[in-house]
Amino acid sequence: MELSVKKISTVIKSLLPKSMINDIGMSSKAILETNRSLSFKLNDSFITDYRDEIAASRIYDERSRIALEASATGIWDWDVTTNVVYYSAEALKILGLNSKDVFDKLELWDRALHPEDLKKYYWTIDNHLDGKTSFIENQHRVLTSDGKYKWILTRGKVIKRDTNGKALRVAGTHTDIYFQKERQFDLIKKVHYLL
Repeated sequence: MELSVKKISTVIKSLLPKSMINDIGMSSKAILETNRSLSFKLNDSFITDYRDEIAASRIYDERSRIALEASATGIWDWDVTTNVVYYSAEALKILGLNSKDVFDKLELWDRALHPEDLKKYYWTIDNHLDGKTSFIENQHRVLTSDGKYKWILTRGKVIKRDTNGKALRVAGTHTDIYFQKERQFDLIKKVHYLL
């Protein structure tokens, strides 16, 4: 059976994502091993670069995950057209939920927000969606699964708009700032006590 570089190239191309396929310039080398088997080596900078890119992406993803976990920060991603929100496991953990809990509708978030914080929260979001601010940033209380409110910091940004400028997708982070707020309130109490 005769092996051809062209056939092998076709097989390799079929394994790659369509967006990454271009004319792969391959060189090859057939080696007859001592046990009379045939080895066929392909040398291609595209495949090497692709492999290196995947490895670098995995390292970046791992570092990002570690940084988010260490900072008590979770990710959210809101599809404005369907009104469905994805929450990372860490974002759910902040609320005392686990990744098996379903918390994907914006209406669920509305119920979790403290009623006194709703107006400012939506004012911040609406201003950003309308292009009046370059990002979303708001501190507010959210009801956790144990029935207590926890302070979180929401940051986000529109990452996709339609041709008319209407927001299609918004993504950002939730950071647990409960302990910072508790210290802030303790300081305020101490100052009032001293006055």
